Amino acid sequence: MARKIFILLCMAAFIGFTGCITFLSKSGSLVRFEEKSGALTDCKYMGAVRGTSPAGLINDLKKENALNEIRNNAALLGANTVVITSKDSMFDETVVHGKAYHCPLNE
Repeated sequence: MARKIFILLCMAAFIGFTGCITFLSKSGSLVRFEEKSGALTDCKYMGAVRGTSPAGLINDLKKENALNEIRNNAALLGANTVVITSKDSMFDETVVHGKAYHCPLNE
């Protein structure tokens, strides 16, 4: 019984430190980041996108989760490029805002 309680406590601690994981979708993996919207030519603005990562104590993981979510959300709009407009990291949440664009592929 003590072993089961120990295992449950370890699992709860792990989840508390890492938070939930946002996986990158197949279409989200095709979305790239650009530094400035001025560098985008012949691109169509698709809309504003947001990515969040609540909870968790590992900042790099929270940032990665928020970026995965913003890429997934951009893909849902039909975009293939995101320009990040703001990043806010607080203790309880990381929030990333951006503008989504569909740009012609350079082949």
